[in-house]
Amino acid sequence: MAQTKFASVLFQIALLWRVGYWEKGDDSRRSATLSRNLLRNEQQMTDSILYLLDTSALLAHFRQEDGWESVQSLFESENAQLLIASPTLTELGRRLLSLGATTAEAAETVSAYHILFHSVIAIDDTVALAALAIGQSAVRRLPLIDALIAGAAQVQSAILVHRDEHMAGIPSSVLRQQTLIAGPLR
Repeated sequence: MAQTKFASVLFQIALLWRVGYWEKGDDSRRSATLSRNLLRNEQQMTDSILYLLDTSALLAHFRQEDGWESVQSLFESENAQLLIASPTLTELGRRLLSLGATTAEAAETVSAYHILFHSVIAIDDTVALAALAIGQSAVRRLPLIDALIAGAAQVQSAILVHRDEHMAGIPSSVLRQQTLIAGPLR
């Protein structure tokens, strides 16, 4: 993986931090500013829409492939509360390694994305049973990791953001979805 592309993407990720947390000023003003901004963000979260991003959405963003602008818009939106399922952390890291990233680059990228999310949804018995039901309702085979990610989105009443052909087989009556690309899914 080219170092310049990697550094460029990490820079973009760093820019995604909600700038409102810190304002210019001396250290004595920073804690008051942080507290005020955290309270404002708590109010915004009650009015926000929940989105759970699949690994395919993060990879599209990282590699600036079809649909990456939609993911960027979610990262920048004040009305979006972003979630990921815990298997996404592993799946993202493994995919980056398969694309040529070093272990350190993959770990750094996963960590950089991790901090952008409001919450990481753990796979517990509720999510596992939701994944089972989703897998049974899908019109074609749904791999286990995709079923678990979809189950996490359903349990959280979140919109699943993806560009994964497997997910497209889940009926909309079972799970709300936002597909990142029009036309043939990859």
